[in-house]
Amino acid sequence: MMQDQIKSTLDRWLLAETHDKLVDAGLQDNPPNHLCLSVMPVVRTYAMSILDLINGQYRLPTMGLLRVLAELVLTTCWCLVEPDPEVKIRRWLKQSYIERKKFLKHLVDLGGIPENDKAEFSREIEEVSQQIDAIEESPAGKFWSRIGEIPSEAGENYKAMYQLLYRPFHRAIHPDLTVLGDTLRQNREEIRSLGDLGADHIPVHSLMKACVHLVYQLVAHVRAYQKWDTEQLKKEYFAVLGGLDAQ
Repeated sequence: MMQDQIKSTLDRWLLAETHDKLVDAGLQDNPPNHLCLSVMPVVRTYAMSILDLINGQYRLPTMGLLRVLAELVLTTCWCLVEPDPEVKIRRWLKQSYIERKKFLKHLVDLGGIPENDKAEFSREIEEVSQQIDAIEESPAGKFWSRIGEIPSEAGENYKAMYQLLYRPFHRAIHPDLTVLGDTLRQNREEIRSLGDLGADHIPVHSLMKACVHLVYQLVAHVRAYQKWDTEQLKKEYFAVLGGLDAQ
């Protein structure tokens, strides 16, 4: 089956040919290398889950995970693209602390939370605040603003990926009445919901291509940052897309 081949290929790209090679390379102890090492297995977890959902014909959950994967992959690519990968990673870390602090403050303000828990959250807020203050750089900001910082020609490519691989899947993260309406089907006088989108809204084929493309982008950027050859990877990528298009 084509899906089994894709699963095997993505697994090999992410782990055996990239993550495991990073582990064996004796990399310098620095934030970009830590990012390269940590992101590969996490992306594999999302990618394998996405392919399993595609196999089950679950479109909305697949779209939700693809949207999460797109943000993780494109933000990692933003970090690794020159200039100043280490600076951008510190900015992303600062933004991560800021978001954590917001979440904890909401918990402290909620009614019904035990006072012991609130005290623990307050202590963590103090710790996170110190981490935020210790990072001199500005926070990374919203996802779109990060993409906008990438130099012109490359930046346009990332903006295109944002439009194609991030925005269309957003509705699965925040299903509203338009999404619910799209699940309805009428057969004569009977109306019922399928509980998901159908092939007329988004074909499974396009979801699989999006997953392949996101994994490829991540692996290509990590390998390029490490100054490894990416030509064989590129050939395999186009071969996989050709196989999908031929279905």
